[in-house]
Amino acid sequence: MKDTILKVYLQPKSSKNEIVGPYRDGIKVRVTAPPIDGKANKTLVQFLAKELVTFKR
Repeated sequence: MKDTILKVYLQPKSSKNEIVGPYRDGIKVRVTAPPIDGKANKTLVQFLAKELVTFKR
């Protein structure tokens, strides 16, 4: 399996979790979690994992 790098611009404290779309040289993703103690990053990983599994099907 080949590695893939996905550049993500994360916007924490949004009203909902969503993939906004292309942004600069990556994608922009909004998450509801605050940028405290890694909560926004954790939410991002969980959200993308769920979205990518759904996309694969």
